Amino acid sequence: ENAVNQPPSKGLNAKKKRKTA
Repeated sequence: ENAVNQPPSKGLNAKKKRKTA
């Protein structure tokens, strides 16, 4: 997944936003 390739900060944010969405 792209989130895994991204830094932890952005990855965590993306994962959190995806889970909330």
